[in-house]
Amino acid sequence: MAQPYGQMRRETGGKKVTTYQAILTRLGVRTTGYRPKFLATDLSLGAINGIDYVLWGYTFSSMIFTGALSGYLPVAVAVLMVSSTIIAVVVATTSDFPVNVAGLAEQAVAILATVAILMNGRMGEFAGVDAAAATMFVIMALTTLLFGVCLHLAAKFNLSLIIQLMPFPVVCGFLAGTGWLFFSAAITTMTDAEVEFAHLSRLFALDSLVHWMPALACGLAITVLMKVKDHYLTLPASLLACFAGFYAFAYWQGMPLDALRDGGWVFKLEHAAGVKGLADLDFAGVNLSFIVSVLPEIATIVLICLLSASFAFSALELGSGGSLDLRHELSSHGSANVVSGLGFGLPGITDVAYSVMYHRMGASSRLPALMTGGFCLLAAFLGGSAVEYLPKLLVGALVFLAAIHLIHDWLIAACRQMNRADALTVWLIFGVIVVVGFIPGILLGIILTSLMFIVRYSKIEVVGSSFSLDKMSSSVDRSSREIALIREFGKAVSVFNLRGFLFFGSANVFFERIKATCQQETGHSYFIFNFRRVLGIDSTAAQVFVKLINFLDSKGITPIFCGMNHTVSEAFRVSKVFGEFEPLVLDDLDLALTWAEEKLLADRKQETGPSGIREILAEILGDSEKAERMSGIMRRLSLDKGDYLFHKGDSETSLYVIESGTIEVRLEQPDGTATRLREFRKGTVVGEMAAYSDRKTRSASALAVEKSVVYGLAPGSVKALGDRAQEYEVILHEFVARLLSARLLFMNSRTEADL
Repeated sequence: MAQPYGQMRRETGGKKVTTYQAILTRLGVRTTGYRPKFLATDLSLGAINGIDYVLWGYTFSSMIFTGALSGYLPVAVAVLMVSSTIIAVVVATTSDFPVNVAGLAEQAVAILATVAILMNGRMGEFAGVDAAAATMFVIMALTTLLFGVCLHLAAKFNLSLIIQLMPFPVVCGFLAGTGWLFFSAAITTMTDAEVEFAHLSRLFALDSLVHWMPALACGLAITVLMKVKDHYLTLPASLLACFAGFYAFAYWQGMPLDALRDGGWVFKLEHAAGVKGLADLDFAGVNLSFIVSVLPEIATIVLICLLSASFAFSALELGSGGSLDLRHELSSHGSANVVSGLGFGLPGITDVAYSVMYHRMGASSRLPALMTGGFCLLAAFLGGSAVEYLPKLLVGALVFLAAIHLIHDWLIAACRQMNRADALTVWLIFGVIVVVGFIPGILLGIILTSLMFIVRYSKIEVVGSSFSLDKMSSSVDRSSREIALIREFGKAVSVFNLRGFLFFGSANVFFERIKATCQQETGHSYFIFNFRRVLGIDSTAAQVFVKLINFLDSKGITPIFCGMNHTVSEAFRVSKVFGEFEPLVLDDLDLALTWAEEKLLADRKQETGPSGIREILAEILGDSEKAERMSGIMRRLSLDKGDYLFHKGDSETSLYVIESGTIEVRLEQPDGTATRLREFRKGTVVGEMAAYSDRKTRSASALAVEKSVVYGLAPGSVKALGDRAQEYEVILHEFVARLLSARLLFMNSRTEADL
């Protein structure tokens, strides 16, 4: 007999899980975190937060559905309450953080309020108020759906870090500007007059002042109280006091409710069009051209909400001391906003302040957020018409409160932690938003973002290190005489180790540095440009190298390019950097250094080394007599090209002095591949370390890359000399010590070059 739905079992990860639980898990719903440690704490916090969110729902509705749209205010209240419920419940049940209280995004409300003002000013373009209200609901839905989709895309492609790349001063400017939108929306709510910078004087007329100044005073008073008494009851208690005080003052003045409505102190819904319902909305008359005209505002809301959501997740991790799966949180919020958008609701994000505060106050479950959703849902069914009894003073105080917090936090407090340039950027964006408008402020922010990036990134030094050949050498081991020649003439070769991503700003700065180098110093013959640590290059920066090559050609300097990855090489090819010019392009810096050394030595055409084994030993030891003795106990070997001098793992531990030819030391792998470690030329020594290592075996292989003659000396042959062994051992140890000193100097110079 089949088991009832929800009781069927399946094996998952070693645990039996009901089909019902499996479905919830697949939907992202968390099945834990619903049992509070202290039920009374979670219930009281949930109730307080629920009442608070209901008041904000009334406030947000009245900010958007104003003027000709106010007939739909009860409908808007119901829609926003349902939207708040969806956001709160979906986030509460899907977030990894149990006490995750989410609500409507106030930034979205502030910008939509400006859209509503614009709509009221262009009401003649609509088929009627019903069509205008339907258009507003469509704009709300479109905004929320786009935000939800963007959150899902950010989760799918792990773009949470990219979202946070917006420069902090620009974000502060946006959010401070949002505070101004709240400030102007509060005045509009209280006076039914649009706030325009060019006509601010009319807002200071007595009949306007008496309406919005008391609300501002209440907002300031509540702000001060919340600073003095940081308690979750401070805000609701203050709002309750405002509500009671308003009606007490009205009663004392003998003003009935109708008089309060006629005087603009309480919301009045009895317009000529009457109070509207959902059935009155004219979706067939939605004004598509108006929607298109406000697409910049919609895009701005999505951008700011994305930034706010991303910052909220980071702040939630810091405030709670836990770790969140950002991709899951983005997906969770994306689902909540998609569902909210389908119901014509507003965007919603985590309310960090409440989430962290409730967590610290002892909340331990998802119950406070679920209760918040429950209160909002109850208000959606019972409280739509209650807006007729809501004092505008209360709404204005709440909106002013939000404005004060935003302006203080992002325009004043944040700027105190910035340098002057960043603070000026914040104030400039804020000023443009106040004087010109929000969208021009957003555009200015984008422009400033680009300029800040260009200016600051161009200041990053793209040259990691630079040196001349007299300070550095290749991995080719040369005779003392060749090394002396390279040290003497090495200043003719300059090496520039580039790094990072090269774009036109940093490339131009680099070009100017090269020109300054050529003007300050003379005698340059070769410039080596090492791209090993360059990640990429844009097309404009590639064109800078065209100018660089032409400039070097005019100075008689030969450029050498090395270490270019595929990305850089392809950029150079597409941009035709080399054109008809065919520069030397080598795989790595060592090959470039080797080429430059060979060129310097060939150009001088001087004797570059001693002629025989005795002269080589005398040059190393600095003593002809010791060289004579040492050469007398060495054996001569002739090698053809490709002959091995020794193999990795050999127990033979002789050292070899190269009289002629070239020996390459390489590390060979079992699969047949080999890595070139170093090259030894005439007058140098190879293999001296095997006799001094604990394993007494070869760590690499050595073979002749051309016909060569070497002289070998085995440590065992020295010990076999009997009474003379000690004398020769002293000479051998001195010989090896001089070699090790030279090796150490070489490694130090290589390390310096890699910085």
